[in-house]
Amino acid sequence: MPVVTAGSRKEVKKIPVKLRKLKINCSSEKNILKRYLWKLKEDTHFFRTNIHVAFSFFVIWIGIEFYIFMRWGESGGQTLYIESPPV
Repeated sequence: MPVVTAGSRKEVKKIPVKLRKLKINCSSEKNILKRYLWKLKEDTHFFRTNIHVAFSFFVIWIGIEFYIFMRWGESGGQTLYIESPPV
């Protein structure tokens, strides 16, 4: 928490209760897909983490495609042709 010094006394600034965001309790939802979508919509940290994971998988997939394309090039066209991945 940010600490503000006023003279010799330290004061801690707090967000007023009315302005605080309510914590989400989605454990009451039985359906796993609905719970997941609810958390994506309401929890920004959960959403951001999922975006990072999805982007990581995308980058890994592009790397695998590029590796397969390079193997085709090194074989002189003897293996199955795979298009060059988009840059």
